[in-house]
Amino acid sequence: MSLLLALAGCLLTGFQAALILYRGNGICFNEGCAIVDSLTLVSPLYFNLAGFLFFLLVAASIHQARKDSPIWQRFVSVLLISGFAAEAVLFSFQLFVTKVFCSYCLIIFGLVVFANIFIGLKQIFRGCCIFTAIVMAFASLDFGVDAGPTEKSLEYGSIARITISDSTHELYFFFSPTCPHCEAVIEKLKDGVACTVNFNPIAVLDTFSFPGADRASEYTPQINIDFLQSLGISNIPTLVDKYEGGITIWTGSDLIETFLELNCQVERPESLSEITENRGRIGQSEGRPLLLDGPEKNCSVLEDCEKGPGSMEESFNQQSVVQ
Repeated sequence: MSLLLALAGCLLTGFQAALILYRGNGICFNEGCAIVDSLTLVSPLYFNLAGFLFFLLVAASIHQARKDSPIWQRFVSVLLISGFAAEAVLFSFQLFVTKVFCSYCLIIFGLVVFANIFIGLKQIFRGCCIFTAIVMAFASLDFGVDAGPTEKSLEYGSIARITISDSTHELYFFFSPTCPHCEAVIEKLKDGVACTVNFNPIAVLDTFSFPGADRASEYTPQINIDFLQSLGISNIPTLVDKYEGGITIWTGSDLIETFLELNCQVERPESLSEITENRGRIGQSEGRPLLLDGPEKNCSVLEDCEKGPGSMEESFNQQSVVQ
């Protein structure tokens, strides 16, 4: 039975690797795969190739062990328990760090677990001991992420920055080139802004231009993705307002535009009631981030919004890079 499970693992990981290689993404039954993949340093392609080689080696070793070879039998036992340990680490990572499970990863985990079970009672005992030790080790560690945006960390995710010397607000604007609601906020900012603004994209941009902005020599979009995920934010546009006394986080283009009109517009409006009417809540925080989430007009971090005429991606491609 362990041989059949190993062959099934070969087929599954090999097929997944082929899909990633030729289509760019594999099969998964939930959004957990994308989240887990974004938090690993190794490409999913290499993970699946390693899995394919592992299951292939297990299958070949089991075939040799059936010839009553004690050496191959011990080797199969060590190989499977090593795979069980690796899967236990990945399982604990999803349980305690990402807080979401990858459905495909759980299938592979199940194949490794049952392959060990069919080896015998001793293998089951070893596997339970190793799994329990790894889970307890992860449970004893603190993987908490400081929810407050630090200038140092988010600075490395900024592609450009508008600096206003006397600004009492430092803003971090999270956006995507394929999000039309992000484009609406960008256009609002072009009307004039009296706050310091950092532009933090969630994807690599070939070009980016904004009047008066200083372009960063390098930036890392993954920092921005990790920051949003650490707060449980799955939509853009998102605006982080860092000011003396607290942090406020705004999502949705309506709420963000309202905030900009009230706090960062060069010429403040005569009547605030006209702006705030039907626009949502306005708030501040003391000591910890306050998340104000707009009900609509946003895009998912994990997938692009539907592109329309004059999308922001097209706008970026038509502009020159800020020097």
